[in-house]
Amino acid sequence: MHHSLLAGKIVGKVSQMKGRSGSTWPGHVALKTDKAFIKKIIAKNPHLKIVLIAGTNGKTTTTKALSYILQTNKVSVITNNAGANLLNGLASTLVLKSDLTGKILEKVLIFEVDENSLPLVLSEIPNPDAIILLNLFRDQLDRYGEVNATSEKWIISVKKLTDKTLVIANSDDPQIAHVTSFAKRKAYFTIDNRFKKGTLLSHAVDSTTCPVCNSPLIYSGIAYSHLGNYKCSKCDFANPKGKYYSFTTPLLGSYNTYNLAAAILTADKVFEVLPFTSTENLKDFKPAFGRQEIIDVEGKKVMLLLSKNPTGFNESLKVSIDNKSNSLLILLNDRIPDGRDISWIWDVDFEILKNKNMKVFVSGDRCFDLANRLLFAGVTHEVFESFEYAYDECLKNTNIGKTMTILPTYSAMLEIRKLISGKSIL
Repeated sequence: MHHSLLAGKIVGKVSQMKGRSGSTWPGHVALKTDKAFIKKIIAKNPHLKIVLIAGTNGKTTTTKALSYILQTNKVSVITNNAGANLLNGLASTLVLKSDLTGKILEKVLIFEVDENSLPLVLSEIPNPDAIILLNLFRDQLDRYGEVNATSEKWIISVKKLTDKTLVIANSDDPQIAHVTSFAKRKAYFTIDNRFKKGTLLSHAVDSTTCPVCNSPLIYSGIAYSHLGNYKCSKCDFANPKGKYYSFTTPLLGSYNTYNLAAAILTADKVFEVLPFTSTENLKDFKPAFGRQEIIDVEGKKVMLLLSKNPTGFNESLKVSIDNKSNSLLILLNDRIPDGRDISWIWDVDFEILKNKNMKVFVSGDRCFDLANRLLFAGVTHEVFESFEYAYDECLKNTNIGKTMTILPTYSAMLEIRKLISGKSIL
């Protein structure tokens, strides 16, 4: 292990000198030198409590919220960088946080895991203290196949867990509830029924059939997408009973209510931080970068909402409207982190932007595909091939004191944030 750790640390230093703080190279090199690197570091640190967070949307916000609660209560935490959520990202986090003997000083490791990598991570860390399962939506179809394929793999992993691991799961997502039913120890979170006002399932919905018997599910209230109160029309599959909390937060959108509920329940069940304490702590919680981050520019507010799949996009559009945004900039890229296939934009409910008092600007690598989609939706917009120019125009069209909202895919978020703040983030 010593050689692999040293090799990783050297690469980490070189990356830092080149200004690449979030690089996954240290982990890549450590794993190349020693396949069992992760297992060995974990074995060296039996005091380390480990929480894995998986799901299509909300991992970064949940990771940040749980860390915030624990750190506010004087518990030391390490986490991975948002994009570094594959095995080499986990290995990098361990390389950078351990000393040369492999010892880690912090008490807790919270690792957000790409949903496809969860089985791989669990083969290296077979029994973490907790796994938070947030939701499963279609995301980057060209990379992941359908939701059912992911949940099948998850079930195999969950069945192998011992009763050391507590699975903390969203009771309002049918697939997640089904996966979690195979865990030996489980606890569910939900949100207050008053946030489940929807009655119609949107275009973007994946889970409308029962994961047990394949019959149609009947919904009595929908928070968003396929999350809500459901029961099977044939068998007795229905929402397991979940805990919900009332709290105030600067974060918008019902999806964030789920993320924070997951953090509060985990803090309670795994770290014995009382829900009352967590809800008090979260009053000052700031969102993760690119997720409802608000930056002041020339007396105007610029809000970034990462939007990378139909469900997330629909929620971002709702937040933009509820927030009375003056102007909207949508950036669509099709690079590796975004997924090459952009046909998912046809599942986004852009129609809700019609006749809203909001100027819409479009840019990104696939701006013309997006413009075509908006044309079909009957939404007036302007297209610019240069995202810098689109940003300037959108800002110009935003009144002083008003909000300009930017909805970028992942790679576009990194570019636009660099443009706004002049900082490079990797």
